[in-house]
Amino acid sequence: MSWSFPYRKWIRRAILLLALAWGSGAWARGGGGCLSPHAEVATPNGLVPVKELKVGDEVWTWDFTGVRPASVQAVFPAQAREILRIRTGKATLLLTGEHLVMTGQGEFHRAASLAPGKSVRLLQGTRIRASRLREVTTIAWNAPVYNLLVWPGGTFAADSILTHNKGCFLPDTPVLRPDGTELMVSQVRPGDELLAFEPQGGVVTTRVMEVLRRRVREYLELRTERMGLRVTPDHPIYVGNGRFLSAGRLGPGQLIWAWDGDALGPQEVVSVKRIHGPREVFHLRTDLPHTFFASRIGV
Repeated sequence: MSWSFPYRKWIRRAILLLALAWGSGAWARGGGGCLSPHAEVATPNGLVPVKELKVGDEVWTWDFTGVRPASVQAVFPAQAREILRIRTGKATLLLTGEHLVMTGQGEFHRAASLAPGKSVRLLQGTRIRASRLREVTTIAWNAPVYNLLVWPGGTFAADSILTHNKGCFLPDTPVLRPDGTELMVSQVRPGDELLAFEPQGGVVTTRVMEVLRRRVREYLELRTERMGLRVTPDHPIYVGNGRFLSAGRLGPGQLIWAWDGDALGPQEVVSVKRIHGPREVFHLRTDLPHTFFASRIGV
């Protein structure tokens, strides 16, 4: 049976409301996935359990210039009913399935989409190394989990495995609401609902948990034939098949996924321009599935 968009939309919203009711309150998570409280984060002062980090602490991050210090901007405690154990021959990490794991330079996959044999990236000293997964196992948890907002760079190493916390957008960037209308990201408030997507292509609703402002010295202007997006280079953009690429990795000819008003589908990048100059940007921390649409592009 084929459903027209209005029927699909209301069915999806009904399913989401049930999910929100089940996962509300102390069980809600936000920010792009979480880690075991005992996961050790690489910092200039050595390894520190994520639960002990505080705003202002320095951690090691990776960006396109290499490995360098970055600052913890926020710490997000939450709860999880289950968690994944991902293990290579050199590292083991416990994290929620939504957390983005680096699988190549500027390339990320959700932990839940990983499988044995897939390579992930480890931070060893000041070098990035590839290591193949030997195990991806779901285990019961029912305990606290944590995530960080790291700035700049957006990445940090937890138990040696590089992960991402996402980036920021310029204030006039439009984000999509569930009814199809748009709202500037600078006007979004905690509690607002936004249109979101699952990596499998389904469209759902998410709730904004927190809005943070930051200042940057440069950003990217990304354009397809139909859409344009201004975003920090570190922000992952959805490119299909459960895969995200940092905006700084994108170039003309690459496909990114966007919302056309009825479905999530690919669009070709026609230009990427780097803009220098201080600007205010906004970071949205959302609930499951930790995605939304900025300028109708999946992020």
